[in-house]
Amino acid sequence: MTKQQYFEMCEMMGSDPIEDEIPVELDDLPAEVQLAVQIYGILPDIWDTMVGRYAGKKMHNIKDIFDMWEVDAADRKIMYTILLLLDNLRMQDLNTK
Repeated sequence: MTKQQYFEMCEMMGSDPIEDEIPVELDDLPAEVQLAVQIYGILPDIWDTMVGRYAGKKMHNIKDIFDMWEVDAADRKIMYTILLLLDNLRMQDLNTK
């Protein structure tokens, strides 16, 4: 559900939006997280085709991608950590389905 849909639902039900229930959208996140999500989307997936499990993203060329996207050297460590967190969450979600 998007923010707009949530606000429309509240309006139809005659209730006030509750801050903790308002959906978070990509634009609400810090710029570093938005960039990490964009970079995560372009990294190729690794699948174990024998058992049909998601094995993560190919990160072997991450330095080249950071260079191409002009990620500051000081931000690369936190950016890589965000990418690993995103991949871990996705791996858990896909492999439990």
